[in-house]
Amino acid sequence: MRPEHKRPNTNWEYAPQFTRDPPFEIKVNTTKVKPGELVEVVLTSKGKYDFFKGYFMQVFEDKSFFSKIIPLPQGSWIPLGRSRTLQCHIYEDSISHTEASYKRNVTMLWRAPMAATHPFKVKATVVRNYTHYWEDIWSPTIYPTEMISIETPPINPNPAPATQNKENEKKDLLESLAKEVGADSAKELLEILRQKVDEKNNPAPSPASTAAPTKTADQKIDELKKNHPDTAKKNRNGRKKSQYFG
Repeated sequence: MRPEHKRPNTNWEYAPQFTRDPPFEIKVNTTKVKPGELVEVVLTSKGKYDFFKGYFMQVFEDKSFFSKIIPLPQGSWIPLGRSRTLQCHIYEDSISHTEASYKRNVTMLWRAPMAATHPFKVKATVVRNYTHYWEDIWSPTIYPTEMISIETPPINPNPAPATQNKENEKKDLLESLAKEVGADSAKELLEILRQKVDEKNNPAPSPASTAAPTKTADQKIDELKKNHPDTAKKNRNGRKKSQYFG
């Protein structure tokens, strides 16, 4: 927001005036605004002889001054008198002078955006003449009466224990299934299940040699069930009943 006024016969720009109390200020007719509502903005001189020739103004979200992201102008301007709107990011998001006569104050209207997440501030650069100008002149804060809240999902303070609990549940489930089938461990059961998936995806061709065939996953599961203690007990009880009734 600098006028880019360069020194004669050089490519150097004139620096802004570094004063804590600039001779100009921005006034607004309200510090609370509804979506789409108009705010009267007045750029005026503080002293009797503090005239200015030019100015450039935009409105930014109050939080953007400390953000690493480049801020974008907010809302739109309506010129009154010797003003004209400009486009920096969107249509009519900036306003400036139309001619370089001396002025003590100018009035214009700013329309608030329909959606707001933060308060606003008007920012101005004011030019007294070709070599003297002030930048970073701010208005009072303008607070939207309706703001959109951006909610962030809750953060789990202890993600590691939750993950560990799930892993333990998986392990216990596999151990339980292994006992039901008759496998010695969950690891053995997983190996059989992986073999079963491989056999389904890649069916083995008919053997061409007389070597002993490798047991399939289903055969291994049937063998585990056959050797399971509960299965052997049922078989013994069945034989006893047959002998008794025979």
